[in-house]
Amino acid sequence: MFYWTRQEGGLRPFGEALIGFAHATGSLVEQPNPAAGNAGLALAATLGGGIDLVASQRITICLTQADYLATTFDNNTGDNQNNQRISAGLVPRF
Repeated sequence: MFYWTRQEGGLRPFGEALIGFAHATGSLVEQPNPAAGNAGLALAATLGGGIDLVASQRITICLTQADYLATTFDNNTGDNQNNQRISAGLVPRF
């Protein structure tokens, strides 16, 4: 895992890179598929970043976060899945 952040006044841009494994259940692994050798477990990687606004010592507002998630589940059609996620919200600090 790699995480980078820098404070610029009240704004805090950040970036992240993660690598690990993804687990699947449901129709991907329940149906007999001889070619799907790793249907239940696959390599996964995420690359992304965003901007936080520090509202107070206890609350940060995530203005935007964008991530790209790649997985390698066997599916007989390229065996790569590419997903994007955009989110925003409140981040409480305890």
